[in-house]
Amino acid sequence: MGWVLAATAAALALAAWGAQALVKKRLRRYMPPAPAALRHDLEFWYYGIQPGELDQIVDDVTLVHESMWFGGVEAAIASMQRHGMRTMVTVQEQVFDGAAVRADAADRLRGLFAAFERAGVLQQVVALYLIDEPDGRSCTDDDVLRACRIARAVALEFPALAGVKLAVTYSYKRTLPGISGLDWVGLDDYGLGSGVLISSEWRELLARLEPHQRCYVVPGGASPWRQDPEAFRRWAHSTPQCMGVMAFMFGQRDDSGEVNDGIATNGMRGAYRALGQEIRSLRERAGLIDQGVGL
Repeated sequence: MGWVLAATAAALALAAWGAQALVKKRLRRYMPPAPAALRHDLEFWYYGIQPGELDQIVDDVTLVHESMWFGGVEAAIASMQRHGMRTMVTVQEQVFDGAAVRADAADRLRGLFAAFERAGVLQQVVALYLIDEPDGRSCTDDDVLRACRIARAVALEFPALAGVKLAVTYSYKRTLPGISGLDWVGLDDYGLGSGVLISSEWRELLARLEPHQRCYVVPGGASPWRQDPEAFRRWAHSTPQCMGVMAFMFGQRDDSGEVNDGIATNGMRGAYRALGQEIRSLRERAGLIDQGVGL
């Protein structure tokens, strides 16, 4: 009798696991209804750019994310002078040392902005990407809020940065440190696919947003996920709180120790190019491609 009960319990457990897996699979394929109308104020950009990628993306994006991963400030300046586009700049190295805010963060930011000003590109900066996934780095609410205060205070010293936005992408830890001090926030959970748009983590983030704050969606088009962006496109066009789409990521990624193809080479290029060109075209028709109106 014991083995029968054990076998029955195992069978039930397997069935429950299978049902759960089926639910998760369906969630990963979530597709919102088609939008009633297309918005003209959305943004589209790729998370970071790597050497040699600029010429491939510049006609598909509405702003460029200069990560400064390669070549630092000088390389970012050269890139910005070349593309001349509205730019999001990662300032994590200037502001944070691991999870802690640097004691000289203000001086480092001041030096960065002054270098951009001397090079004639500071007016291109529309957003500062403070830190990537602060919740995954164990940042506290105070850490991120302090970084926000410092960034805003230093930005006020530079008229060209009037209205600059502060941005952060969270992971799925649900702690959302510093969200009240930010302007643009995203959340990545590539394993959920488009199901992230109906996840409890995403709903919690949306519930925390104040009227002046905006979110952005982050489809994981790179391998191994190869997410189709259509669900994210529909959601963005249908949701006033959403300011755009940040695609992860164009070039090869090796953040987990394995080298995986990016959108450029894994078969997803056509879908993301079409999305970017649609958003760019809509902004151009509304006269918003350079001004950043409505953000």
